[in-house]
Amino acid sequence: MSFTDTQIDQLSAKLNSAHVKKNPKGYDYVEGWHAMSEANRIFGFDGWNREIMNLKCLHDPYQNDKDNWGVSYGCTVRITVRAGDVVITRDGTGYGSGFAKDIGSAHESAIKEAETDAMKRAFTTFGNQFGLALYDKEKANVETPLDPVAYVSGAKAWLQRQTTPQAINSGWSEELDNFVRLPLEAQQDLTAARDQRLAQLAPKPNAAPADDWKLIGDTIKAEIDNALDTVAIRDILESKQFLDLEAHSKSAGAFLRDRANKRAGVIAQTGRKAA
Repeated sequence: MSFTDTQIDQLSAKLNSAHVKKNPKGYDYVEGWHAMSEANRIFGFDGWNREIMNLKCLHDPYQNDKDNWGVSYGCTVRITVRAGDVVITRDGTGYGSGFAKDIGSAHESAIKEAETDAMKRAFTTFGNQFGLALYDKEKANVETPLDPVAYVSGAKAWLQRQTTPQAINSGWSEELDNFVRLPLEAQQDLTAARDQRLAQLAPKPNAAPADDWKLIGDTIKAEIDNALDTVAIRDILESKQFLDLEAHSKSAGAFLRDRANKRAGVIAQTGRKAA
């Protein structure tokens, strides 16, 4: 057993550009604390360790024209990762220089810098999250983080501009890579907006042209006006034809129900007179 599927996905994911810094010479890098934080996140707090394999002062300390002591170190660090029952080791070499008024601080600064540099180089062999993506000049595996609020707002506006379910489904597939980068809450919000828009665009049951609906309404109106008893009126209001019309136009349905109630009143009044 080696890395889990989740760990492989995490190691394969693109590097968030928010974690990329630039040194004074303009080169991109990830900070040492970030590499250790990612190791804790992906491998677990007890799933890895580091060891200094070699540390060497590269030259005698010297003083520059500002009376600062300068010294440089080379370092080799070994990273050991426990992946299930597999132990993986990676080595990295680094360089560090230190300058300070007192020689002890210069040594300390150079040692820390060399150790951190070596650690990061060892970690880069595990993938993009540790800075491997920065060695590619095209930075193909470095991505700019999405603004969830702006993205969801723009996507909702796009949904409202679409006029067919096919257009929505096609666009949704094209944006899937960005969608999965959103927080879960934003994904749920956007999915609900998509489903609502698809429902609005879905064909209405028993849909008919506008002229047909008018004809259906006139037919039902005539049936109500010619009804001879309340049973006939009830049957009209419970008919599939009327219910489909009411689903298509609430105002038409309300008009016919009101007309049916008035006709039922007339029938009842006529019956009382006859009695």
